[in-house]
Amino acid sequence: MLEQEGEAGADDGDGIDPATPETLEDAEPEELAALAPEETIAAEPVAPDPVEPEPITPEVEEPAALEPETPEALEAIAAAPVEAEPETIEPIIPAAPEPLDTGPLIPETVTALPTAPALSPIVPEGTAGLIATPVPSGAETVTRVPSQTEVVRPAAAASTVVTAVGRRPEINPPKPKVAAPAPSAQDIAVGDLLRRIKTSVTDPCLLALPRRDGTEGVGLALIANSDAAMARFSDAVLTEEDTDIRQTRVLIDDRQCAALNYVRLNRDYPATQLGLRLDAAEVPSGGNLTGVLRGTAGRYVTLVLVDNNGVVQDLQRFMSFSGNFARFDVPVTRPGAPRDTKQILLAIATRRPAMEIRDRAGQLAQDVFSELSGEVASQAALAVATFDVR
Repeated sequence: MLEQEGEAGADDGDGIDPATPETLEDAEPEELAALAPEETIAAEPVAPDPVEPEPITPEVEEPAALEPETPEALEAIAAAPVEAEPETIEPIIPAAPEPLDTGPLIPETVTALPTAPALSPIVPEGTAGLIATPVPSGAETVTRVPSQTEVVRPAAAASTVVTAVGRRPEINPPKPKVAAPAPSAQDIAVGDLLRRIKTSVTDPCLLALPRRDGTEGVGLALIANSDAAMARFSDAVLTEEDTDIRQTRVLIDDRQCAALNYVRLNRDYPATQLGLRLDAAEVPSGGNLTGVLRGTAGRYVTLVLVDNNGVVQDLQRFMSFSGNFARFDVPVTRPGAPRDTKQILLAIATRRPAMEIRDRAGQLAQDVFSELSGEVASQAALAVATFDVR
């Protein structure tokens, strides 16, 4: 190993030139190592020894023992005694408001509608339902306006439902009311004629029976024991405006007047509750009187013939019933010469059998229709027709 003296880095011309490659090949390895600068020597990495961390045990401070606190003694609160039965709570009824002085109110006019007749092939039909005051067609509806002093109370809310406890409220909507059909012009005319007859003074042996003449017209059947009585009635009841009313006049025997008086005293006169139709108003002697009664369902029907001698005959055995109808087929014979008076056919319908009349069959009309009692006396449903036997 060569040692150098002197100051390093001095440039005095006596320095050593760097070794050439030729000189380096002859140098020893140790010398080459000494000549290499220190920074060119790379140190071999040395793996550090593994260091095991020491376990750190945390110091836990033990809490100081807490002394239990003794709660203060609480006094028990005595519960209120419960009665065996709760008191009954009475509802509070609000006091009725004092009536207000609203002044006199104009009364409302209520007009009854006549009962519309049921459709039936029987003409004429019963006319008892037409005696009520009809409403004229085209009548205006009058609405009453409350006066200034009248208090209008609001109606209850539609959604309010008031029900009893424990019951289910009614949820089905109310059924709409079906309005009665408006009366026809024929109904109005027949009803007007019925009221005029009812308020008139008539002869005891005279019947005036309004009839339907076709589908639109009005007829009037007059039955009496004299032509003069029928003329007087027509002049007193009918007016010049009644020229469209077709009249029929039937003459009967005086011995038949008791039957007419019985009909005239009935509560429904001059209306009738039964419909009666004859197939023919003239029957040849030896032929059959046929026809139909309507409105007999649920009633006992007594059919009698009052001939022009005044004798009452029971025709019950010649009737047959079907639903609301009863049909009759009666053989008739007339001895002797023709007469101007007619025969009377009278139907009497009651809720119980009219035994008083049936038991008197074969007697004169004045004996059969006198001193009757109960429903048959004046509350029976009736129908009357006349016919002739030639």
